[in-house]
Amino acid sequence: MKFIFRLLVTLSAVSVLADEVLWDGPALPEHVADLPYVDGLDYVSVHQAVSDGDRFLLGTAIVEHQGVFYANWAASPVDENSDAERVCGKQSADGGLTWSELEVIASSCPGELAHSHGAYISHNGELWFFALQFDYSSGVRQVNTEAFLLNGKTGRWESRGIVARGGGMVDAPVRMANGNWICGGVYTGFWACVFISHGDDFTRWDRVPIPVSKGDKCSETTLIVDDGQVTAVMRSSFPGVAGVSASSDFGRSWTRARASNFPMIRSKVFGGMLSTGQRYLVANVSDGDPMDRSTLAVAVSRPGGEAFVRMYKIRQGVTYQPVFKGKHKMPGWQYPYAYEHDGNLYVIYSLGKEDCELAVIPLSSLEITDIVRDNQ
Repeated sequence: MKFIFRLLVTLSAVSVLADEVLWDGPALPEHVADLPYVDGLDYVSVHQAVSDGDRFLLGTAIVEHQGVFYANWAASPVDENSDAERVCGKQSADGGLTWSELEVIASSCPGELAHSHGAYISHNGELWFFALQFDYSSGVRQVNTEAFLLNGKTGRWESRGIVARGGGMVDAPVRMANGNWICGGVYTGFWACVFISHGDDFTRWDRVPIPVSKGDKCSETTLIVDDGQVTAVMRSSFPGVAGVSASSDFGRSWTRARASNFPMIRSKVFGGMLSTGQRYLVANVSDGDPMDRSTLAVAVSRPGGEAFVRMYKIRQGVTYQPVFKGKHKMPGWQYPYAYEHDGNLYVIYSLGKEDCELAVIPLSSLEITDIVRDNQ
């Protein structure tokens, strides 16, 4: 009887610990500069800041809709999170090789209303964008989610109003097996949460916070969805690693956030599930500096696997950006967002919080053929 009790306790502990194991591959190099690059990488410049335009850019997003790629980002004249921030974007009709002139998707009214980066959904012939809205009318900034729908006839983005209060989306929404969509986000104070739709009604979303122990902090959240099982990977205060939480009921309840064993700095991370059955995660990694964003990497699992077993560099080196002065600006490849299409993974990100670049990764370069661990 004692043996059975101890066995049950052990199995319970293993179950809890398993959620924390995000990396299960070979030992990583001592220096991130020694990580291999992804084979077949192509880079495309999407946008560059100019002196007489917006000189701040962050929070890129990308999607393909009816043969056209759409990309956008938060833009501001000088500083990050200013009351003049708005969402701007471009389009590409040739698979991301060239990009259109700049367009405004969500404008600002300085001192009263501003918009910041968010998430796309292309579904049932419609293209939606969900922007962070900063409302200053009360004298204290209120953060909500405002939806915009692309008018297919005019090509203009039309507001559908506030669809979620107290936070915003920073991930790509994914449709779950129960018909609802789920998206990683942040709520007031930039704490980790998820948003869950009411089926395909994108005008109503429920906000579900991810519990965090006192003294810990988790913020920007990305989700990996496997039927009803959802894994949240988060920017966190845990030294040198991602925060992690899990849900087994389609995101309605979550385990308390804790430190994983996946190495990354304190910055926005982006992940998902590839059509190959592999999980992937795009993150900044460093040799220990929590603010060093000079290396952007992608990690992948085996097909059907739950832990990441291989890591590659997407970009490495100190960017020459920022060129212009601005609050919270720093060099680096920052705030990634990704989208799979036609055999490629399109990873978009900011350079020094000024410019926007796209990395195109062939899925074939992310295939796992053989993994040998140090203990094998």
